Amino acid sequence: MKPSIISTQHPLPFCNLETRRFEDLCLRVAVTKCDLKNPKHPSRSGSDKGKDIEGTTEHNGKETDVAIQCKRYEKISASDLINALTIFLHNHRDYNGEFWIMTSASVSSQSREQFKAAADKEKINVTIVDGSLLENHVRGVPAILEEFFLTPSSFIENHLKETLLKCIKLIQKFQIEFLRELSRSFSGNFPFILERQKVMGELVFATITELKSEFTALPFKI
Repeated sequence: MKPSIISTQHPLPFCNLETRRFEDLCLRVAVTKCDLKNPKHPSRSGSDKGKDIEGTTEHNGKETDVAIQCKRYEKISASDLINALTIFLHNHRDYNGEFWIMTSASVSSQSREQFKAAADKEKINVTIVDGSLLENHVRGVPAILEEFFLTPSSFIENHLKETLLKCIKLIQKFQIEFLRELSRSFSGNFPFILERQKVMGELVFATITELKSEFTALPFKI
């Protein structure tokens, strides 16, 4: 189920996404907004070895490998960042590409400095896409926002769809109950019953058609 967005004034509820869905979101953002090429999602296979996403980027005509670790955290510390890098390098000792962390949490300046210092010792370039930047990227691509979150407009749309379907079911139930009572009350008077069934059928059909026509401007089908 998609997490709901209360309003545009509230931060996106990244932590309400399932872990895999958060990784999917990070992958979409990395490709769409961060120019990640040849994307792969190794954590989908259950064994990421310190990287959830991988791909390449191009700098001055040179292709560089990129490994991304996704952190769906409320809060993240320098030790969390450094530990993620340590685990990755333990599994990829000869790696000479870039290491990115994409997180739902805010990252303090002090944590960034400590993380960069640790990365410099390992002679590896690192990038942090924190919650604020991630949100900016997501809101900048309406298709991603709609895919992962229930926006106010999509909430209204879903509510109207549910209401319409409920109305149609009630009308159909009324038709069945009416015809059953008609048959019981006028048992044996088949011409009359058949005539009323025809009238009721036409009425229900016309009502349902009218209800559907009221929602033709909305982007869903009934």
